[in-house]
Amino acid sequence: LGGRVVYFGKPYTVAFEEARRLLVEAAGIVDSEARICHIGDSLHHDVAGAVHVGLDAAFVVRSGIHASDLPEAPSVANVKELCEREDTPFPATVLE
Repeated sequence: LGGRVVYFGKPYTVAFEEARRLLVEAAGIVDSEARICHIGDSLHHDVAGAVHVGLDAAFVVRSGIHASDLPEAPSVANVKELCEREDTPFPATVLE
């Protein structure tokens, strides 16, 4: 078949880079002034993808694919341990 392959979904960079471009354009600011935070419930897709392109990431802990990996009222230490276990970056913030 041949040809160039472009992966688009999370955690690949193209989707995050395009989202940043659109947000910067809509806000009418230069990219270096942008402070963008991606919110998601997956360490591998949301947090890792956002961090990889330089965005902050907020990790939602009560729902989603990692909810059963954490206690009902997780601490920052619980999330840090999960990130280490999953070999993913630690998010900028944690949301319940």
